[in-house]
Amino acid sequence: MEVRKKKEFKVLLQLFTIFFKLGPSTFGGGYAMIAAIEREIVNKKAWLKPGEIGDMVSVAGSAPGGVAVNSAAFVGYKLAGVLGASLRYSPLRCRPF
Repeated sequence: MEVRKKKEFKVLLQLFTIFFKLGPSTFGGGYAMIAAIEREIVNKKAWLKPGEIGDMVSVAGSAPGGVAVNSAAFVGYKLAGVLGASLRYSPLRCRPF
């Protein structure tokens, strides 16, 4: 049980870090972030399969709210369930100093 919690915490921390980097460094709105999200989530981390990016964009675009935030929720839910999805706002709303 303890090992599982450590693994979940590590995944949540990695999710936060990735979306924290993407938030302020991507201009043009949520759809402009899709390529950067794909690079990080599919190519570097292999958390999603290439075909799942289309699912992510479809869900993120059809759900109310911003595409970037909904994409973060999709990835977070896929990796860490409800807790992963609920942490989606934090990294994208943080401002760099």
